[in-house]
Amino acid sequence: MTKTVWLVALAIFASHASVVWAAGSAKGKLCGASGCVALPAALALQLSGRNDTFSSESTPKPSPYYKIVIQATGEGHTSRTILWVPSKKLWFDAEDLTPPIAGYWRTARPTSAALAALTTKVRLFPTPKRWILPHY
Repeated sequence: MTKTVWLVALAIFASHASVVWAAGSAKGKLCGASGCVALPAALALQLSGRNDTFSSESTPKPSPYYKIVIQATGEGHTSRTILWVPSKKLWFDAEDLTPPIAGYWRTARPTSAALAALTTKVRLFPTPKRWILPHY
């Protein structure tokens, strides 16, 4: 009987672990010239998702920006580094994928409003002479 109880407990644990894995988890930070601030877990998870719509954009001229770093796990979620240019409403998105793909400029996600609330705690990086783009 003890063996049966252990097998049932193991099955329950395994199914719970797979649900958690599928749901995903993420943590992240918003960084600027004055330092970094942690993203709320729900926002980090939302930013890690690969299910949003956007338009590809050409490279903007250098402007003040923030850097967002997301570390994610789970199906449908990816770690990424984003350069966010609020004045242009654009992101450069470098995703950590296998095989790797080139990063790209795109329209910012609608979650930018949630990020904007965090910008009161961090100053923008100054305008660079040229973009130094993140990659994996």
